[in-house]
Amino acid sequence: MKAGNANTVDDLENPSLRHRVASKGSATTTAITTRRRIERKLRPKRRKKRKEGEVVRLAIFLLLVGTALLVLYIITDNNSSNIEKTQEMTPLAMNTSSAIITPSTQVTHILHTRFMQFQSHLPHLSTSRYLLFKTVCFSTVSAQTTSNFLWIIRTDPNLDDVVKQQMVDLLKPYPNFYLVGSNQNFMAEESSGGWRGGIIGHDLLELEAQGLIYTGDMSLLHHAVKNELNRIVLETRLDADDGFHQSYMEYIQSRALELFLPSSSSSSNDLSEKEEGEEQLTTTPQRKWMYWCVQTNFEWHLSSHNDKSHQHQHHHHPGTIRIDTHSKYCVTPGLTIGYAPYTNIENVPSYSHDVLIKELLKRNHNCGSSGVVFGDNNSASKYSGGDCYELVSQIFALRSRSATSAGMMDVDEKGTSTEYWSKITKYFSIRKSSFQEANDFMSQHVVQIAQDNMKGQCTIGHSCKVSSKEKLQRFVDVELEQSQLVNIGFD
Repeated sequence: MKAGNANTVDDLENPSLRHRVASKGSATTTAITTRRRIERKLRPKRRKKRKEGEVVRLAIFLLLVGTALLVLYIITDNNSSNIEKTQEMTPLAMNTSSAIITPSTQVTHILHTRFMQFQSHLPHLSTSRYLLFKTVCFSTVSAQTTSNFLWIIRTDPNLDDVVKQQMVDLLKPYPNFYLVGSNQNFMAEESSGGWRGGIIGHDLLELEAQGLIYTGDMSLLHHAVKNELNRIVLETRLDADDGFHQSYMEYIQSRALELFLPSSSSSSNDLSEKEEGEEQLTTTPQRKWMYWCVQTNFEWHLSSHNDKSHQHQHHHHPGTIRIDTHSKYCVTPGLTIGYAPYTNIENVPSYSHDVLIKELLKRNHNCGSSGVVFGDNNSASKYSGGDCYELVSQIFALRSRSATSAGMMDVDEKGTSTEYWSKITKYFSIRKSSFQEANDFMSQHVVQIAQDNMKGQCTIGHSCKVSSKEKLQRFVDVELEQSQLVNIGFD
């Protein structure tokens, strides 16, 4: 046997050597087995530690992301606030400190609209006017930031059944929207009576008994009728093809609270300086009545399919928009008369919208006390003239100017096609696509609409101007002429 070699055949045949080799192999196997057992026992703990480490890392990551998003939100919000404060013609520029939803126990606000009264025999006109009513009028009223008002829509009881059912379906989900079958015309500026005094309320109760109120919650109506005297009463006019800013009703109500139910104490800054040697006392300033009208209105003008400026984009053109501002007369959309509690309607002057401001300034009507009392006879100075109306300057109206317009005023004016569409959506909650649909339909049927409108001229409660008829006839003549040229290939 060679020295140092313990693995020869002869060595393995030696029992003692075989035992030592076997013992050595067994010890190695045992050590490996023990190590594996220990590893198996430690494996769950290691997994647990790895999972805990992953959870901690994930939590730290989410915390960092959340912090970054919060910082970004704060920066963006501050920038947005600064932009909105400085943005030109933004409705947020108005005084919103008191523009809150008015409690129904203090104000009764009635919105008056008339639709196709005495014109039920004009199918093209009623269909197109319903389209404008849905697109403009309904869209802006249903988007108002307060629901504390009753909308009374009076229509001819003999209105086309299809159009009437469309209006019922549109208005029915709103408990404060009332479609009424009546040709009686109560408007804030031209009626012999109003909500104050009970004439309109009692008329509606009679119509309810006759089954001529097709939509609305009658309990709300009864409650308003019952409390017409002891609350602030506001009556607002809105034609069926017009609209106003989505916060208009809320703004008028907040202003009415300020003027008709002022604080019991007045700031000394509101008092005029007294003359030397003259005693001056103060009382609570308060209006007895007040008019509001919108100063700036957007106008939507129909774009005819035969209009040369749009002859290559006839379909899906939204029409055109222009802006008009007035300082000497009131436009009809949003025209509002307000009464303090217990003010008698007979003591409130009533004028047509186009001469209202002129007459108020000229006749110097007394619409309340300014809160300053002079002299020994305790005669209080009064609010009059320009104190009795407010031109609302930063909450706008929207007027439709098309062949459906009864008076046809400014219908042939042209506007810009793109500049103001974002403002239309922002202020009035109307999508541009809705105007595209209305423009498509009305431009395709403009001849029939204009012909119906001519037939409707001089019906009770509607325009009877020679100029209106002439404009409508021009609409028909121009459209027919353009259509003939297109048909023979001279477009």
